[in-house]
Amino acid sequence: KNSLLSSRGAPPKPAHLARGAMGALISAPMSAAATCLGGCGAFLCGKFLESGTVSSSKAAHILLLWLQIFTVVVTLLASSRPESWLSAPCDQLDTIGVCVCKREPDPASCFSSQVAYRVQASAVLLFLFLFLLACSGCAQGAGKSYVVLRFFSIVLFGFAFLFVPNSVFDIFGEVAGTTSTAFLVAQAVQVIKLAYWWNESWYSQSVAARQRRPGSGAAQTLEGMILAASAVLLTASAAVAVVLFVAFGSTVTTAVLVPTLAAMLLLLVVSITSWCEHGALLTSCVMFAYSVWLAVEALAVAPEVGLGRPTWLRVIELVACAATLAALAIGAFTARGASARRMDGDAEAQLGAGDGEAPLQGGAFALHCVVHVVAAMYICAVVAPTESVSMFALRVAALAVSVLLYGWSLVAPKVLTGREF
Repeated sequence: KNSLLSSRGAPPKPAHLARGAMGALISAPMSAAATCLGGCGAFLCGKFLESGTVSSSKAAHILLLWLQIFTVVVTLLASSRPESWLSAPCDQLDTIGVCVCKREPDPASCFSSQVAYRVQASAVLLFLFLFLLACSGCAQGAGKSYVVLRFFSIVLFGFAFLFVPNSVFDIFGEVAGTTSTAFLVAQAVQVIKLAYWWNESWYSQSVAARQRRPGSGAAQTLEGMILAASAVLLTASAAVAVVLFVAFGSTVTTAVLVPTLAAMLLLLVVSITSWCEHGALLTSCVMFAYSVWLAVEALAVAPEVGLGRPTWLRVIELVACAATLAALAIGAFTARGASARRMDGDAEAQLGAGDGEAPLQGGAFALHCVVHVVAAMYICAVVAPTESVSMFALRVAALAVSVLLYGWSLVAPKVLTGREF
């Protein structure tokens, strides 16, 4: 027996000890692999979020526009039917953050507005952070680096804000409705530029065609296009005004529309006189239509009118907002390119063998970040609309400022004779 034992080794271990050894044998490499993969996953996620770099100043400004578009898409998707994906977690967290909306009389409306507030607040924080970086001398990094992280931060902060009390974002919604008026003023500046550019483009082509081929009729065609476009804009403006008077006629409607129409008609007449050499019919008709549009924007937030914000109106507002920001981005690098050509020759040496563009200007980039902040506020007011007397008064003020800005553009060449316009 002893020889048998000595020849076959030690007696066999109990079964539970054998299973434990086998479990340790299997779990040890799996645990090591999980630790390694977890570290690798964290490393890869970090590298992924740090990825994405734009190489030009032009792309840095366009990137701000894409961030805004991405935020709008996330806002619309998240706020369309938020109760469908929030109902299950809110059953367990009914007293935390956005889940308090389940106790409201209209939970669907509450969920939609609160989710929209949170996503747009994420965009506001991002643009404010980029603004602070640009003002701190880090414009190159703020404008060109960490592209993926910017888009990810919109989703991340939007999710984190779901646990913040609704009262915080109720205040944000009120602030957004108030500050969104500033975006309309910035929009008016872009519309004035567009109106002058449109008229100048067609009129200069008409003059060039008349000089090259006097009898071809190309000049008359372009002049006819100018008159036709002006007639369409005036007719559309008059039609919208008539609809507002008929469908939403009230003292408030009359108080907004009559002064607007009278002021723009006066500016139109002034712009086509020989005294106002800088004015033009097409430019005035564009501003006439835009002023009526601003009147519609003001009446939409007036509680007494009852116009509200139907879907078609919100779609137009969002498209107009995107067009304004696109014009702002395009105007940023075209204006910079024009100014760069007037700089001394040292600028060319500083560019080296790059793409031929000047470095990103911190002041211009910071200014555009501010415009995107108020644009995010404006989008928030469009997606989650509210009506109030104070918001109506501010929209009327934006309308008045826009009319005054266009009037000043007509008068300025006569007053500031030492400047080129």
